[in-house]
Amino acid sequence: MTDSLAKGAVDACKASGYDVTVTILDADLSSRMVMRSDGARDGTVQIGYRKTYTVIKTGMSSAEFGLDQSMLTIALDSRFSMPLCA
Repeated sequence: MTDSLAKGAVDACKASGYDVTVTILDADLSSRMVMRSDGARDGTVQIGYRKTYTVIKTGMSSAEFGLDQSMLTIALDSRFSMPLCA
């Protein structure tokens, strides 16, 4: 099932002109699947993990997280010791 979900997301983004990496994590935050489209930069793998981690830990989308300045401050202050938000 994760294969079809990841491929569907990559294909939809590619159709819109975006080269992306899709990251799926288990509930224990271990990587279940990482799929990088042709043309997506290597750095998108780590970004994908951090965005997925943030969604799981905060219960909000990465877009909502970016708009919440209090969460952004926490993420920036702790960026050297833990992923985005703990």
